[in-house]
Amino acid sequence: MEKLPIWGTVKESFSFCFSNIGALVKLSLIPIAIYAALIIGKFYLYDAVLIDTLMGNNDGLADLEFSVLPYVFQLISVFVVLPIITAWHRNYLVSYETGEPARLQFSSNEIRYLMYLILVFILIIVSIVAPISAGIWLITSETAPFFGFACVFLGGVLALFVSSRLTMVFPAAAIGAKAGLKDSWRATKGSVFRIIATQLLLALIVIAFLVAVVGLIGAVITPMFMTGNLEADALKQLTLFSGLVYIPVEVLVTAISVSCLSIIYKFLSTRDDRVEAESVVGSENY
Repeated sequence: MEKLPIWGTVKESFSFCFSNIGALVKLSLIPIAIYAALIIGKFYLYDAVLIDTLMGNNDGLADLEFSVLPYVFQLISVFVVLPIITAWHRNYLVSYETGEPARLQFSSNEIRYLMYLILVFILIIVSIVAPISAGIWLITSETAPFFGFACVFLGGVLALFVSSRLTMVFPAAAIGAKAGLKDSWRATKGSVFRIIATQLLLALIVIAFLVAVVGLIGAVITPMFMTGNLEADALKQLTLFSGLVYIPVEVLVTAISVSCLSIIYKFLSTRDDRVEAESVVGSENY
């Protein structure tokens, strides 16, 4: 059976994104504008008030603790970003064959994608409840802290294992393929270690990139707003400006991660030994 190339997959994920950066910009222009409006709205309705409260300029902390605004904005942002994610899946899996650029849409595929996101998240949480709970109990009881940390570590490994076996449903949903969780589980058989290793390697590179970007942004913009004292107005400007600047970085990181998932999906559905993988492809609507 042909094995998933770990470094090759990571390299192709970055290569595909940067070689198609123009398509990514076109796809994300409208969602970025909406996302920026959400950030600005959340800032004036919540963040600015929170900063004033923490700096002692008002006494509204009790009201903010029970505010649902951050959760509402987060929920809306999911619906804003989701069409970019599914379109980018199609841009790799479909557009290279049809020659037509992927377009933003919000149809049954996006709804199915969202439902699988929720379902996989629940399944991961359910699968790690026992080891994580046992680990926390052992750590807090101080009777066997080593075994407690071991249980927590086991929960993390189990979460990686379950997610790697189920996440092939996402690119399938994006292109309208009739494949479910069982198909993803069968298709990833024998490739779990390489899928996890690929995603961890990609995550390490992305984290290093984010640390560099955040450090650079911080070094550039912090002196612009700080005059020696952490004043409320300066902190507000810094919070809003950094949030807006980070949007394109977040879009790029998301596109790289989605590309990686699409590449793994394509490999599993086209490798020489397709006994376990052929059911993932299903029948596309494109």
